[in-house]
Amino acid sequence: MNSMNHDDFYTLVKRYGMDTGYTNIWGEYQNAPDETLIHILNTLGVSVNDAQDKTAILRALQQFDDQRLNQILEPVLVVRESDHPIKVRVRLPKQDTSCAIQWELTEEVSESTEKATIHQGTFIQDDLQWQTSGTLADGTVIDEYDWEVPVALPWGYHLLSFFKTPEGKKEPMAEMALIMVPNQCYSPDALERGSRVWGPAVQLYAFRSKRNWGMGDFTDLKNVVSWCSQNGSGIVGLNPLHEMFPHQSRHISPYSPSTRLFLNTLYLDIEAMDDFNECKDIQDKVQSEPFQSRLARLREQDMVDYAQVAEIKRPLMEQLFAHFEKEHLNQKTQRGKAFQQFLQEQGRPLYQLALFQALQAFRYKNDMHQWAWQSWGDDFASPLAKGVKAFEANETHQKQIQYYLYLQWQAHLQLSEAKNEAKALNMPAGLYLDLAVGSDISGAEVWTDSELFALNMNVGCPPDECNQKGQDWGLPPMIPSQLRERAYTPFIRILRQNMAYAGALRLDHVMGLMRLFWIPKGQPGTNGTYVQYPFDDLLGILALESHRNQCIIIGENLGTVPERVQEKMDEWGILSYKVFLFERYALGTFKPAKDYPKEALVALSTHDLPTIQGFWASEDIRIREQLNLYPNDEFRVAQINNRVDERQGVLELLQQENLLPESLKGQLAESIPDISPELVLALHEFLARTPCSVFMVQLEDLFDQRKQINLPGTVDEYPNWQRKVMADLEDWSSDPRMQKLLEKMKQAYGSLVQTS
Repeated sequence: MNSMNHDDFYTLVKRYGMDTGYTNIWGEYQNAPDETLIHILNTLGVSVNDAQDKTAILRALQQFDDQRLNQILEPVLVVRESDHPIKVRVRLPKQDTSCAIQWELTEEVSESTEKATIHQGTFIQDDLQWQTSGTLADGTVIDEYDWEVPVALPWGYHLLSFFKTPEGKKEPMAEMALIMVPNQCYSPDALERGSRVWGPAVQLYAFRSKRNWGMGDFTDLKNVVSWCSQNGSGIVGLNPLHEMFPHQSRHISPYSPSTRLFLNTLYLDIEAMDDFNECKDIQDKVQSEPFQSRLARLREQDMVDYAQVAEIKRPLMEQLFAHFEKEHLNQKTQRGKAFQQFLQEQGRPLYQLALFQALQAFRYKNDMHQWAWQSWGDDFASPLAKGVKAFEANETHQKQIQYYLYLQWQAHLQLSEAKNEAKALNMPAGLYLDLAVGSDISGAEVWTDSELFALNMNVGCPPDECNQKGQDWGLPPMIPSQLRERAYTPFIRILRQNMAYAGALRLDHVMGLMRLFWIPKGQPGTNGTYVQYPFDDLLGILALESHRNQCIIIGENLGTVPERVQEKMDEWGILSYKVFLFERYALGTFKPAKDYPKEALVALSTHDLPTIQGFWASEDIRIREQLNLYPNDEFRVAQINNRVDERQGVLELLQQENLLPESLKGQLAESIPDISPELVLALHEFLARTPCSVFMVQLEDLFDQRKQINLPGTVDEYPNWQRKVMADLEDWSSDPRMQKLLEKMKQAYGSLVQTS
């Protein structure tokens, strides 16, 4: 179709923050289908059904302008501390420009003040700096001005309000959230002084220990923190700990949670709960031979059996809550009051999660096909729906809601213990948590605020060499305009809830702060396009919250990364994410240690890539062949041939760095079928030589595991998110592979913690 006919249509598309296409991995520009662009426009509330309907398009453009011009103040303004003076855009119709407008600036209440500081003043339209004009559909001319805020503001969330004052009366005109943010994200003193930090990267569920119940739990995590303090490590990396679906234990991907606001209660250590220590009958049951035999079998398995773990834990959790309710909640003991205080602090979002979980469990129990809220009908489609109100009014259901609230409280207490242990040991970073890019459409986060999300869209990425149809992650995106209208409060809440436990936070797919690839539900990835997000605003809020929570920010920027993303990460002090297997020059040779950046986290591999043993043995290629995951035979053969060169490149790199084990000097990679522990250790020593601020050691690489944690592009074909680490936590220090690693890390990093 003639592009000239698309000029107005494409103008409309861009006004709403959409790209008209994308550049694929081969450098070719691919126009997004008109149907996709129209679909997204409709999702955003724009009534256009044909890219050639000029009348509808021009009407939509005018409606866009009217909506903007009718806003006296934007809903939110994010201002960096170095941006002075603060200029606020004001839109006013041409009228009596001598009329006075009163302004009030209410500062956020700080910990040191009991009430807010309020600044006040007046101005007239003639005092403002005129910038431009626009015309509404009815012919009204709107002038746009800049108003300079006449007071200095600290970092924080402030409120700007305008009032008319006819005949001395104060009438509200408009208000705006004014967010003052630091210039960069938080960095601890140790890193600022040039120190570096290392630690284990772990999947918490995958921990083996001689005491857990078949999967890692929060006590295992606390014990790992103690182990790190004894062995010179200053950080513990974790998978996302977001809440999943208690009623459905087979939903296990930590990157597709029910909500990112709260914790996965299956990680609770039952025996560490105060109520367990008060319940002799439950203690006797747990100590019984049949129960202990069942736990032993679960510990011995190489895969986490989530269903069995849940089957053991959930009934005991219910009994412990019943005890707590009777002995503490009803009796209003100190523990009962502490629970109520927690509920008050967490507020409505936590209650809505518990309400959702109680409702979901009830519906699922009566009909297993109703596991998703979309099947519940209009009466249950939101927390305010009529059926939901009737449900929560029932006394039995209220007890179930209280039960889920109790579990979140217990999870909070146990994870906080691990965090506080790291803090007490003066670990430079402590817990390094992972924030998923989105939540499952059938989960609590979307149900409680469905208007925030584009429910008929999924997030993904364009086609690449491995996925020629693109990737669809099945996660609904937040609508950018909704985020701005709410002054970014949903984003702020997610950051705060995760940073509450974290000394470092990894943002999965950090590019999503700038743009996300929207795919109409049911369409292939080839039919998607990018939608832009308010990048600088989100980065500013990220910086503010990182300082308030003293949390290092790490952006997962693997794959095709726009140049602007890396520039902004450097500008805002966000550590980039460097994976050895990807760190190569254009011709494929591996980069030497000196060419890695300082402002980065470095790792040998990740959960989505083969372990180093699997890489060397081409295990990932074999599995992809077995599952028929290659797009064509040509690409499969190319990968096999490339792997031979890659292995040889590893040997050459280590030779150049004088790290190649003596026994391997002069050998070709093709004569080495399996990577030796000495070669794995040399690779870890190589990464420890890089100037990168953070080095994460993936336990699967250290303990000689071949099969990777997650195989992208698979669901049931491969046991994703189930494989355990091959060594018990209690045996780490005595393992010769770990002992040798610790020697190398001590030489490279020294002691990173101080015992109290």
